[in-house]
Amino acid sequence: LTDKRGRVRNREALILRKTGAQVRSTRITYLAPKAVRELTFLSKDYLQVTRSDERWLYIPAVGKVRRIPASSRGDYFLGTDFTFEDMQSDLKFNLQDYNFTYADKVDYASRPAHKISGLPVSKKVARQLGYGRFSAIVDEQTWFPLKIEFFDVKDKPLKTVVVDGLKKVDNYWTPTTIQASNHRSGHTTLFEYIQVEHPEQLGANLFAAQELTRGLPRQW
Repeated sequence: LTDKRGRVRNREALILRKTGAQVRSTRITYLAPKAVRELTFLSKDYLQVTRSDERWLYIPAVGKVRRIPASSRGDYFLGTDFTFEDMQSDLKFNLQDYNFTYADKVDYASRPAHKISGLPVSKKVARQLGYGRFSAIVDEQTWFPLKIEFFDVKDKPLKTVVVDGLKKVDNYWTPTTIQASNHRSGHTTLFEYIQVEHPEQLGANLFAAQELTRGLPRQW
């Protein structure tokens, strides 16, 4: 995390993801520094359009798990320049949130890509997301967004997200870095993926909201 004066704060986190037939679960637990250790975000993305996604935040200082309502999914995630929705969606665009427009095929960083844009389906969704629209360049091979320009509800530039260093890990395309730059505050957030693994199984308890107060198992 770097502020407009160039002051840097470093944090370390463990990100766990599990994709099932009906739901994709994401758990992000801070490991360092001590002030935020064990602080945990948990989300569940349901494939059924009739079921709403769910989000929780475990705050170890008070020993409680707090439910995050849909109206707060556009809030910024724990001091970063990514929103709760950004973290939950892994920068994929929810088909239920946007009306999409295809612009053109382009070359970006020597990679064939496609330029698309999106408008929230309603003012309510725009307020929830904190975005008035976006314009993105999506890699043709991996379908990862390589660059996203977000605008606020007044159509002013809000932030730019850049994904870099895509490589295959255990046959899964994985970025090396993701950087978000906030044009209002001058603050930037850089995610660097230090170690990536794809275990065959992850225990269901890791993604149960009621189990967050127990912390991570020792092997993590």
